[in-house]
Amino acid sequence: MPAYGPPAEIRTLIPGQTYEVTLDKLGSSPLLCGFTAPCGRTDVVVLSHSLAALTDEQGNFHIDSFPAGERVTVSAWHPLLTASETQVELAPGETKSLELVVTTVKR
Repeated sequence: MPAYGPPAEIRTLIPGQTYEVTLDKLGSSPLLCGFTAPCGRTDVVVLSHSLAALTDEQGNFHIDSFPAGERVTVSAWHPLLTASETQVELAPGETKSLELVVTTVKR
């Protein structure tokens, strides 16, 4: 019984059955399992910009086709950690290294 987004749409599925959901809300929304199948937490992320990258095992990432002369917010996040972000603007042909630090959430 997966539930997605506010208000949560809950459907009972049998093994092998699927259903489609329109992803028209920007940002992150949880995808949760119902009471019959604890499955942890998954977040569905809908981006408004075509720039995106996943980190490798060491936390490194590379963004191709970064728009020169445009100020872009670069964010790092994980559902169990605090988010980190910074503003970046590159001149044509320029490259830059940056460090985004995510830390554990204090409860």
